[in-house]
Amino acid sequence: MAPTRIPGHVIDEFEDAMTRLGRLIASQHAGPDCCPESLTLSQMMLMRALESSDSLNMTDVAALLAVKPPAASSVVDGLARHGYVERASAESDRRVTLVHLTDEGRAVLLEAEKTRHELMRNYLELLGEEDVRTMTRINHTLIHAIESGLV
Repeated sequence: MAPTRIPGHVIDEFEDAMTRLGRLIASQHAGPDCCPESLTLSQMMLMRALESSDSLNMTDVAALLAVKPPAASSVVDGLARHGYVERASAESDRRVTLVHLTDEGRAVLLEAEKTRHELMRNYLELLGEEDVRTMTRINHTLIHAIESGLV
């Protein structure tokens, strides 16, 4: 079955709604009300990734954040200034810089995650579990298509 052609005005509505929702949620999930030290969303994303993996090299950090290496270094610099991450040379190749989360970074992340979960719970409980599962499935479908180069 061929995909249905979606009218331009529907695409515009969707794009506007997604952009607006993203900005509203981002404004609630960054800054002093959510995160200690006004962590940015990129910093939070990196810290969560570092929590689940022992360390990341700078190439992986840039890919994770979908930015160029200098921007990735800037994110790491900000976290390192607060003592939330540390850099180290890889033992196998001293030219490779690895980033890992410090104990202080883990503690800050835990507190920020508690606040973030409560904020997100407040949003999502307006929808109900079935709608949240449907939205999550749709988002994963789009993410997979984009990351796989299908679109």
